[in-house]
Amino acid sequence: MQFFMLIRYLLSAVVLLTLTACDGATSESIIGADEPIIASGASSDPVTPDTAAPTAPANLRTGAGSPTSTSVALTWNASTDNVAVTGYRVMRGNTLISTTAATSYTDTGVSAGTNYQYTVIAFDAANNATSSNVLAVSTPAATNTMGVATLNWVPPTENTNSSVLSDLSSYKIYYGLSPTSLSNTIVINNIGLTTYVIENLNASTTYHFAITAINNSGVESDFSNIVSKTTI
Repeated sequence: MQFFMLIRYLLSAVVLLTLTACDGATSESIIGADEPIIASGASSDPVTPDTAAPTAPANLRTGAGSPTSTSVALTWNASTDNVAVTGYRVMRGNTLISTTAATSYTDTGVSAGTNYQYTVIAFDAANNATSSNVLAVSTPAATNTMGVATLNWVPPTENTNSSVLSDLSSYKIYYGLSPTSLSNTIVINNIGLTTYVIENLNASTTYHFAITAINNSGVESDFSNIVSKTTI
């Protein structure tokens, strides 16, 4: 009785596999029931996640001619990674202002006369990340650029009654921001001048100009034609 129980136990402890070959032949293999069966093509090696961060973007600095009152040009040394660096996140303070694969970036969202702090964060496909040094930047104050306007004219030779003008004494330039409101004036006592440069005008502004002639009696002519100029 004990002999038959032992045989029954051994039979329950194995699995009989029948394998069919390509030529139709069969073969049998006995595998212990407690042994693991690995499917064909599968690997028992576990996948190792990427936990290594890129090296820090080194030497974060401003580019040549930067900063200006309207922009800050940044550049840095490239990072390395055990797999690959995906890109860089450019931070102004705690604000993400750009994500780029390049090693330079120009921030045009700045104001004149303002202090800023920048960092650049390198990251890989697994989102492992490393930050650069902190770069403090102060933008310069805006330059007060003034415009100029150059006027030219032909001297008058006649009075309004068509007689010869022989007592011209001066010119008077009128100018302003509207052709109907020429509220600024300049008197030119040198009647030999036929050109004049007006300075200290606002930059990028359109002005309107006219000129009159005055004789020795103080009688002033009508306006010349009104001309317009936009300063640079």
